[in-house]
Amino acid sequence: MSTPALAAAEAVGLAHRVIRHGPVGSLAEAARARGVAPADVVKTLVVRRGSDDFLFVLVPGDRVISWPKLRGLLGVSRLSMPDSEVARQATGYERGTITPLGSVRPWPVIADERVRGREITLGAGEHGLALAADADEILQALDASVADISDPEITIRSVSEGDRPMLAWLVTELWGSEVVAVRGTSLRPAEMAGFIAEQSGRLVGLLTYQLLGGDTLEIVTLNALDRRRGIGTMLIDAAAAKARRSGCREIRLTTTNDNVDALRFYQRRGFRLAELRPGAVDQARRQKPEIPLVGDYGIPLRDEIDLTLPV
Repeated sequence: MSTPALAAAEAVGLAHRVIRHGPVGSLAEAARARGVAPADVVKTLVVRRGSDDFLFVLVPGDRVISWPKLRGLLGVSRLSMPDSEVARQATGYERGTITPLGSVRPWPVIADERVRGREITLGAGEHGLALAADADEILQALDASVADISDPEITIRSVSEGDRPMLAWLVTELWGSEVVAVRGTSLRPAEMAGFIAEQSGRLVGLLTYQLLGGDTLEIVTLNALDRRRGIGTMLIDAAAAKARRSGCREIRLTTTNDNVDALRFYQRRGFRLAELRPGAVDQARRQKPEIPLVGDYGIPLRDEIDLTLPV
C-alpha cells in the first residue's frame, strides 16, 4: 500500500527502498528494526515559527535540535513545538509518522549538516513504515537548507548513590543551601530520588522528587542548567512516567510568588494552579534566614504557590 510520502518520492524520481517493520517504542528499536545505526534514523520535527508558519527540521537520530543555533539561523527569538493535533493539521501526518515528503503543505525544510553523505532512513507516513535513500538526493528533492543545527542527544537517567556528593554541591550552588524549605518542611534534595539530564557526559539538568501518600509525586527541585533547550520538559516527562508507574494520580510542586518564569513554564506544560499559601515564605525564612526578602524581577518574596498536573 502506498502513502502520500511514498507517492511523493516516486513523483520526484527519488531512488529509494521501502522498509516495513512492526510497531516500535523508541528510536533505538526503530534502528534495530530497519537494520541501521541510530544516527541513520533521521528524525523529522515540526517547528512553529509563528502563527500558521511551520518548518520541518531533520536531525540524525543520535542528536537533538540545538534551539540556540536554530533561532540564530532563522533570526528569531522564539520557536516552539506544536502539539500533535496542530502538527497533524499542518502536515497531514500523525506524530510518529511525520515526514516532509507528501506533506499537505510544503513547509520549508532545514537539515542538520550531519545528515549528508550517506544512506538514511525517514518515516514514510505510517507507523512501521520507512524509506531508505541517499541523503543528498533526499535533501535536493526537498530543496532543503543545510546547517549546523544540532547538539549531541540529551539523556535522562535516575539518580544513583554515586551521584550524592556531586548533587550536594550542585544543590548548594543552585539553591544557596543543601536544605530547601517547602510547605513548612525542610528537605535535602541531594538525598532524594531524582532524574539527571546529561549531554556528552556533562550534567545539564536535575529534578528531585518524593512520593506522598501513594497518589502524588511531588517535584521538590527542578533545574535546567542550559535554558530553552527542552531539558526541563524532558525531566518533567520522566517524572510523569515515574508517577504513572507508581500508581500516582498527580504531580505536585511548589514555587514562589516571584517566580513568574516558572509559573509560565509549568502552566504551558499543563500544570494548574492548586493552592496559594500567603506568607509561607516569610515563615520559612525564620528557619532559613538566607532566603532573600526580594526575589525575581524585584518582587517581594512572600508566598508559596502549588501547581498540579494530572497523570
